[in-house]
Amino acid sequence: MNKADREGAGRIEAELRSMLALGNANEQGWAPPVLPCVASREEGVGSIFDAISRHLKFLQSSGEFDRRRKRMVKARVLGIAHDLVSEATDRAEYDSHDLFERVRRRELAPQTAGRLLLKHLVTERSEPKKV
Repeated sequence: MNKADREGAGRIEAELRSMLALGNANEQGWAPPVLPCVASREEGVGSIFDAISRHLKFLQSSGEFDRRRKRMVKARVLGIAHDLVSEATDRAEYDSHDLFERVRRRELAPQTAGRLLLKHLVTERSEPKKV
């Protein structure tokens, strides 16, 4: 908690501790500490750094670090895939707007349209370009 030298900081620190006590500690046993500091005077910064280091070690030893990293990598790859499909749809000669209209008119299920779009984009990329 930065600005621990300000008026009311002790009350805010106590409120933070109370709020954290209301919730359950992480099921793996980590309870976040409330650490006062005054960053402008570099007071308490070392204890915050130590707490961050302890938390990193906890995440690594519990396996949570790897689980989080896997989730982040998956989210990033899926986000990139989403962007690439969107870009390919925008520049494709194939009229994907017809698919979207058919979904809008409830003539085609969104999942079916998605599969057709992916199938077309994959087929389009694997076919040799006409010169």
